[in-house]
Amino acid sequence: MPHVFLESIPAQRLGRILHIGPYSQEEASFALISTALERAGLKPAPTHIEVYRKDPGRTRPAALETVLLRELAA
Repeated sequence: MPHVFLESIPAQRLGRILHIGPYSQEEASFALISTALERAGLKPAPTHIEVYRKDPGRTRPAALETVLLRELAA
């Protein structure tokens, strides 16, 4: 049985992108976020959050959707 938990995350500014494709290709999307943040004068943190929008057990890798959130360095 899956475990569900509630986590409270303080409000913060993030870089965000919708990555469509296999998880193994997420690094290119993270690079896009980092470039956009740096152009805006912001420094990306090494940490990130991933929100999975489709079930990998039912979706072919090319159609997976993941919201990638890159936090900002302090």
